[in-house]
Amino acid sequence: MGAGLAAALAGLHAYWGLGGTRGLNNAVPQRDGGDPAFKPGAAACLAVSAACALLGVLLVWPTVAPTPWVPRAGLWVALVVFVLRAVGDGGQVGFSKTNRDTAFAQADDAVYTPLVVGLGFSCAAALLLT
Repeated sequence: MGAGLAAALAGLHAYWGLGGTRGLNNAVPQRDGGDPAFKPGAAACLAVSAACALLGVLLVWPTVAPTPWVPRAGLWVALVVFVLRAVGDGGQVGFSKTNRDTAFAQADDAVYTPLVVGLGFSCAAALLLT
């Protein structure tokens, strides 16, 4: 399930990287005035897409072949990144955010942070298989 989710996220970020805009407004943290905190460029979206695709491969790997140390290390890195993202930065993202009034903050509470937690559990489960 985690690998499929990672593949779907890779596709979504590739769509944004290739110029698509649907859903992008609520996918970027917003300042109090509603302006985006940053504007992700095509290269950044495509880099996230590639990282999501790689995550999908890493999540499937333990189920199909012996897992050498490099993929295990990648799963550990991903797990740490997801835990840090879920905890948040104390301002815009994660459980510790203080800004909860923007459209992004509401989507973060309802979708993005639970999604990150789920991906973290997927990484942990894959590591248990290695």
